Amino acid sequence: MCPTCYWAPVVLCATCGQEGLGRRTTNDGDPWCFACQAATRVDEFLADEQGRLRRGYAPVREALLEMDPRSVLHNWGRVECFRLLGDLLSEHGEVTHELLDAEPQVFSVHYLRGVLVSAGLLGERDEHLARLRVFCEDVVAEVDRVSERQVLARYAQWYVIARLQIGPGGLTANQAYNARSEVRSAQGFIAFLNLRGVGVRDCRQRDVEEWALEGRSLHFVRWLKRQRFLPASVAITTPSVASSPQTGDPDEQLELARRLLHDPSIAGVEERVAGTLLLLYAQPVARIARLTLEDLAEVEGRMQVKLGEHPLDVPSVLADLLRQLPVHKPFGAARELADEQWLFPGKRAGQPRHAMSLMRALRPLGIPARVSRNTALLHLAVSVPPAVIANALGIDTSTAQKWAEVAGSSWSAYGPSRRRDVNQGPVVDV
Repeated sequence: MCPTCYWAPVVLCATCGQEGLGRRTTNDGDPWCFACQAATRVDEFLADEQGRLRRGYAPVREALLEMDPRSVLHNWGRVECFRLLGDLLSEHGEVTHELLDAEPQVFSVHYLRGVLVSAGLLGERDEHLARLRVFCEDVVAEVDRVSERQVLARYAQWYVIARLQIGPGGLTANQAYNARSEVRSAQGFIAFLNLRGVGVRDCRQRDVEEWALEGRSLHFVRWLKRQRFLPASVAITTPSVASSPQTGDPDEQLELARRLLHDPSIAGVEERVAGTLLLLYAQPVARIARLTLEDLAEVEGRMQVKLGEHPLDVPSVLADLLRQLPVHKPFGAARELADEQWLFPGKRAGQPRHAMSLMRALRPLGIPARVSRNTALLHLAVSVPPAVIANALGIDTSTAQKWAEVAGSSWSAYGPSRRRDVNQGPVVDV
């Protein structure tokens, strides 16, 4: 805080009649508190040509005025989202998703969009899907040749995006990330061919083999072959890969889970809960990030979490951590307009914490997401029937069965005498 604000006097404001920190002679020689100064600045900023508050912007005004007025006054000319909002209102008289999509997709744009959506000024949309479409358009535009640009646009729209399985909560961060990787890889293959002086329709067998030599993705190449863009002489062979997934030491993983549950100094509550759900219950980080208060329930003194089809009892030590969520965060206007349903609230109003942000927070704790999840699935497949894993943890039955095969477990003799209550789920000593 600047020294001027820190040493500001308490004045009897001539505008609101209340005592508060402010200036003694700022308002034409009269005392003026910081709260009234901030309100004047906000009202001027959000005013239309007639000097009235723009229609629909009352929630934004209220959210800004809920902030510390000194923060509003100090940061007004420094916060990029304020500048962007002012520019768009001055130039267009409104802010739309399309106008924000035309801006560089940086944090300030996403933050402003979240605030306006939460305030009801912009309609809700699947943000990951919308940003994926914008990304694809930008990548396609980078291709020089018109014919190859059309091929890449067709691949991005009708193969990559069209085959995405979008759940009720919209596209996940992982799905969007993988889709972007596929489109970027396809663009890379086109650039690779162009450097060799050939186009897609002139592709040769040695071009494909050299592209695949370093383990690059062949999804786009196979699609080109199926769509008959490649010459008939080009054959695509699938390189041999290891049959067993990469896993870690299950004993070390269980010990780390115990530390997360019992040692408050190891990390914050969010990271401890997310890490435990990943290490013990094999939950993808993208699914963890989108858990809501509705996924928790107290039944006869027991905490239950809905990860799959049926609610799952959790140990009391994990239940105590879950009761501490969500952790409220001071993110300015976004905090005042935040959706309180998320267990892991994000910096953007109305949105959960981004899966990549949560994943980055887990890595320093020794939790690589994919390896840790594989280890948990393999450990569970040894001791829990595939049907129970699928129902309790929200995993596809065929996937659970494949993990049982990898683990070498046979549940053909699994009978009613051994059937445990589905609500119990995996039993782990924590």
